[in-house]
Amino acid sequence: MTYQPGGYGQPPFDSSTVRSSSKRKDTWVIIGTIAGVLVMLGLGAGAIYLITKKDPAPTPPAAAPQTDPLAAAAAQQFVDAVAADDPLQAMPAICSSEKASLQGTKPSGSKPRTKVSQLQVNGGTGTFTMEQTPGTPTKLTLVKEGNDWKVCGSGG
Repeated sequence: MTYQPGGYGQPPFDSSTVRSSSKRKDTWVIIGTIAGVLVMLGLGAGAIYLITKKDPAPTPPAAAPQTDPLAAAAAQQFVDAVAADDPLQAMPAICSSEKASLQGTKPSGSKPRTKVSQLQVNGGTGTFTMEQTPGTPTKLTLVKEGNDWKVCGSGG
């Protein structure tokens, strides 16, 4: 038996029909590949950014007003003397111009609870509030006499 063209069997391969559908598939594969690569590059760049970014330096809290510890000690000494109802204990914390007016002061018999608040110092002067329970807050003046702080009247 010899082979006869055009007889029975499989028809010859026609590449024109396969190529047209293959071109569409190839276009979508190329577009998908490019999109996938771009997505991967974007994710990689985002990961690198997140890993290498530095947090901004934290803002330091606002500095609290500086107070002279000796001024605070003088205010506390005066307030403690008031709380103890002891005028003699208050004398070392009182300025020289006020001491004469307080000579001979007797204890009042009341012992209020007291505390120092709102202490502010500016150079050689300052103010603080003495809070008393019972009673009303009293604003007092501090002055520097030599190296010592003294309570010197009301702060108005």
